[in-house]
Amino acid sequence: MILVVTGNTTSTLMEPSSHPMYPKTMNCLLSRKNFQSLSGLDMVDYSPFIPRMLTDVQIGRRYTFPLYCLGLKKITVFDGNGDHTYVLLKRRDR
Repeated sequence: MILVVTGNTTSTLMEPSSHPMYPKTMNCLLSRKNFQSLSGLDMVDYSPFIPRMLTDVQIGRRYTFPLYCLGLKKITVFDGNGDHTYVLLKRRDR
C-alpha cells in the first residue's frame, strides 16, 4: 500500500485568486484520472480533505487551538472541495 498526499486539482481553493501561494509552489499535480491510469497500481481510495486548523490560523482564530489539543475539533475534515487529497494505492497482482 502507498499513501500519496497531494493537492486536489478540482478544488476551487487551488485557484490563484483564492490563495496566491499555489500557482508559485505547485507546478505538477496529478488528478484523479491520472492516479486511476497508473500502470501496476490500483487506486483504492481518493479522498479530498481541508485542513481546518490551518484555515483557523489564516483567518485569525487562534483561540481554537485548545479545542484541537483536547481532540474536540478535528485538524482535517473530509470535504469534496478540499485542497488536500489523500490517495491510497495498492500494487496490482500479477
